[in-house]
Amino acid sequence: MSDRPWRLPARCLLVLVLALSAWSFALYAGPQPIVVTPREEITDGALYKAIAARVAHGESYYVAAPAEHRARNFPLRPAVTVRPPLLAEVTAVVGGPIVMGWLLRLTALATFLAFVMRFSATVEGPRTRMAAIVLAALSIYVLTPIELALYHDIWAGMLVALALALRRPGHWAASIVVATVAVILRELVAPLMIVMIFSALIERRWKEAAAWTAALTLAGAVLAVHWMRVAALPNTEHMVSPGWYRALGWPWVVHTYSMTSLLAFLPTAIGVALVPVAMLGWATVERSLALRVSLWTIGMACLFMVFGRTENYYWGALVAPILPIGLAFAPGALARLWKQAR
Repeated sequence: MSDRPWRLPARCLLVLVLALSAWSFALYAGPQPIVVTPREEITDGALYKAIAARVAHGESYYVAAPAEHRARNFPLRPAVTVRPPLLAEVTAVVGGPIVMGWLLRLTALATFLAFVMRFSATVEGPRTRMAAIVLAALSIYVLTPIELALYHDIWAGMLVALALALRRPGHWAASIVVATVAVILRELVAPLMIVMIFSALIERRWKEAAAWTAALTLAGAVLAVHWMRVAALPNTEHMVSPGWYRALGWPWVVHTYSMTSLLAFLPTAIGVALVPVAMLGWATVERSLALRVSLWTIGMACLFMVFGRTENYYWGALVAPILPIGLAFAPGALARLWKQAR
């Protein structure tokens, strides 16, 4: 009797997940077009490496970044086309990309340990717990090659995962610090702050909601200063981005989510089909973590359905460290849905 009120919602959710999974599989089951890799000197990675090298030699970021953008014919307008200076300046201070690579690995280790502690305390069932820990290890490890250490989205995604793992009821200060750094590093992380504020309000945690709001305000102020400095650069009228509104929909979401994560090591059709399954799995873990991870992954999916060009697939790195972990919880989630839907 108690399951009856949930029968219709359970059926709808089950059908939605299975339909999205089947659709995703069908989209990528056939032969895929050949992707032409751009020359190394015109990739984003080469841009970030060149900017960091110039900053390390004493040049101002707001001289080095525009110069390298111009050299590669990369846009300078709107201001968000130029990444915030934090990563380049830290790279210059610590001694270069190799050291940053090891710092990324240390951050990844901290993220993994934070998830181990979280799962050990909240996940019931030794098999599910072990599966979650193994998937966390693999999902985080694949994002730690040293050559990725200058990519803002890689760092931001790792810090997002760390912030989510650290945040517990009554213990959110460290999470706020980590998330604030992530936003200052990559403005696309700002929706995480909104997720955290909204979640705290739902749970009636007023003090936490106020703290997250203050952190978002601080990060926004730092980014605003950066954008004003970029907007003030001269002779940028002809270097305008074509924009990001493309409305590529669900097919692009599963592409970005799978191609930047552990799922990329699977056949493409299987990897994309597992994206909605992993998202469902996350919805069934410990309530406070489920709420925040689900809002983050679903919210970014909604954003990516509308915004993003095909070459922006690396945005998926913002969810890549956490998404595949949901597969550990998916069998239980599907079984529960099936039971409630019957």
